[in-house]
Amino acid sequence: MENLKYLFGPAPSRRLGRSLGVNVVPSKICSMDCIYCEAGRTKMMTLKRSEYSPADDIISEFRDNFEKFRDITDVITVTGAGEPTLNSRLGYILDGIREYSAGKPVAILTNSSMLFDRDVFDTLLRFDIVVPSLDAVMAETMRKIDRIHKDLIPLDIKINLVKFCNAYKGTLLLEVLLCEGINDSEKDMFDLASLFHDVRITKLQLGTVTRPPAGSGARPVSRKALEKAAEYLVSKGIPAEITGSFSGVKNGVYNNGRLYERITALLKLRPCTVGDIAGVFGVSAGETEICLKYLMERKEIVAKSFNGEDYYSHVSLDALKDK
Repeated sequence: MENLKYLFGPAPSRRLGRSLGVNVVPSKICSMDCIYCEAGRTKMMTLKRSEYSPADDIISEFRDNFEKFRDITDVITVTGAGEPTLNSRLGYILDGIREYSAGKPVAILTNSSMLFDRDVFDTLLRFDIVVPSLDAVMAETMRKIDRIHKDLIPLDIKINLVKFCNAYKGTLLLEVLLCEGINDSEKDMFDLASLFHDVRITKLQLGTVTRPPAGSGARPVSRKALEKAAEYLVSKGIPAEITGSFSGVKNGVYNNGRLYERITALLKLRPCTVGDIAGVFGVSAGETEICLKYLMERKEIVAKSFNGEDYYSHVSLDALKDK
């Protein structure tokens, strides 16, 4: 039985398509404890960079397994069950991935908090795609939604992110996640438009809570509210859009007899719907439901309703949620 420790997916990414994840930080080491995080509560809040996951082990696993994923992968995404830039050997990992990735673009997801570190700043400049996030401009709101490390200064996060955007030459997708009643006001949108006016970004992507969050106070905004916010930002010259849904892949692409293991590995990282899982692995909804039923009977996964949809997650991930 295949047992991958650092690779997962390909997972459904609303921004990037079929994303083969490379997890470079263990669960749940982060510089923030965002109320909406689908990976659960932060267990170790830190700004200290270290080799939390061994770089050589990550590269070896990627080298030995990438070929079987290549045809069903759109992008390789460096991420983590926390903040990936906390791995002090991030640049070395990037070089290792590039050596064996057959020219696939390499992306990274980051909460933007570590850009004050020159090595982080320079390493991120080398990625093909960078997806930084900034959920709030106002300091009080940032602390409320992102629950940032006590030594992080909101103004510094904003300044360093703007500097990075203007220095970066690749595809930059700025993520802003809106929670109802927290960071979705007209003032919040005005502040975003003011901060990123004349700043180089490819797209500002607006989204909301779509999977069961870490905190009970994270509620999704309506589609109408997202559309209104996007229209306002566009009117101010910001290239804003609403994050789209993952379209999936054709049936049969990934039916290789290891579906139970694949689904289990995916649900250890994030909650997914039947449609998410079927799209990733190229199988029917019926086949997916059979596997989920089996895993439920074994008490390996749990199902919860959120925002009108049923989401499945591994019991180890569910244990990190607020009760």
